[in-house]
Amino acid sequence: MRLSIIHYSLFIILALLIFRPILGPAWYPMHDSTHLTRLALLTDTINSGQFPPIWAEGINNGYGYPLFHFYAPLFHLSSYAIHTLGFSLVTSLKLTLFFSSLIGAWGMMKWAGTVGAVVFILSPYAALNLYVRGAYSEYLALMILPWVFLALERLTNRKQVIIAACVLSLFFLSHNLVPLLAAPFILVWALFNNKSHVKNLLITAILSFGLTAWFLLPVLLERGFTMTDAVAKTTDYALHFVRPSQIWNSTWGFGGSGPGLEDGMSFKLGKIQILLAAVGVIIALIERSSPAMLITCATIFFVFLATPLSRFLWDGLSVLQMVQFPWRSLGLVSILMSWLAGYAMGNIRSRPLRLGFTILIIGSLLTLNLKYFVPQTLIAPPSPQRDIASVVPEYMPRWMPTPPLPPAGPHERAYYPTWKVLVDGRSVPTSPNESGVLTYDNPTNSQNVQLIQSHTNLEKISYLLSLLTFLTLLLYYFFPKIYAKF
Repeated sequence: MRLSIIHYSLFIILALLIFRPILGPAWYPMHDSTHLTRLALLTDTINSGQFPPIWAEGINNGYGYPLFHFYAPLFHLSSYAIHTLGFSLVTSLKLTLFFSSLIGAWGMMKWAGTVGAVVFILSPYAALNLYVRGAYSEYLALMILPWVFLALERLTNRKQVIIAACVLSLFFLSHNLVPLLAAPFILVWALFNNKSHVKNLLITAILSFGLTAWFLLPVLLERGFTMTDAVAKTTDYALHFVRPSQIWNSTWGFGGSGPGLEDGMSFKLGKIQILLAAVGVIIALIERSSPAMLITCATIFFVFLATPLSRFLWDGLSVLQMVQFPWRSLGLVSILMSWLAGYAMGNIRSRPLRLGFTILIIGSLLTLNLKYFVPQTLIAPPSPQRDIASVVPEYMPRWMPTPPLPPAGPHERAYYPTWKVLVDGRSVPTSPNESGVLTYDNPTNSQNVQLIQSHTNLEKISYLLSLLTFLTLLLYYFFPKIYAKF
């Protein structure tokens, strides 16, 4: 769907409205309070010459740890790029959120129409991610997801293949768990829409994996270097199922997730969103629309996945347990419901009637849902220099699950396989001691010691694969005849 100046203006106004409490210099408390520190550390790491960034210096009681090795990089790298333009850390985070919302509204508009876009942007789950959880990377992932579905609707030529591969790559880099949760339906959606273009779909998958290999391969094969899996398994997913009544209505709060109905935060999806999606389902049944029925089934499945009825799936699939919180699937539900809402509105044939309903729905959503887009309180931006190792323990090196006493010397670091140590200019073997501190051969007690963040062989191969894929993508676009015989 082609966007007009009216649509662009609407999305900018909506973004300004949902971020109105933090348009000034103030900041706010949230569940994940580490974003300022992450961005400050990322800036220091990249400015020190380390790219792709892996190691964060100074934190973890002075021993440092691989904060950036496995955490999905897109949100904070985007904030870093904005920060390099001269904006403060806080403003850079706010601008990244602002542009994320515009990207989400634009994508949903093209996929599901104006009403679908407004329903999506004003969904209570979006407010939950922004102002309660502070789940910025998850928010960005959900804003990109409509573009994924849109890009995979048609893969009939090389331009569409390249666009889809790039969009998928951004999605894979946006969050560690949302792509894992969404992957099965993305595959079903792609196959459903490209039955006659499976070859192009395969090329899209190969290109997107290659473009993100620099991040995905270490995540898949080297995450055992950290406490990621161990920490994830400490979360009892069985305590975080959602009751159906909570989806319809639950008290808005700024606390955490708990067992049963004792949650301190809300999992409501919005009454208007639910009612509009229900109308879309009814129309889909009447018209027997295959895409609408597929999305209906997916919506029901992801609602089911958030409830205790799906306990047997969570018990039986260890990969699903990595998601930690069953209610995370409600983010996907909010996207699919928005599509169904847009589908319902699109079936109103009378243009004046459709316009009237659109205005009524937007007004109702602003009246009922905008109140959720506020923080619990506003505070002055805190200093980003505090230690976050205890707050984000999943990226602690497995050799040092807890930091020992502060380092005694300038060359003491937490052991990690990416360290390269030079003594008098020569590389020496490294190993962890019983406390997980980096040790190395130095028989002469030389003071000429250099600690360098290097890369494992797998990482080097991953970087090379991504570079070759990028070059292949360029050749595929500009010289398609080279690939015509394949």
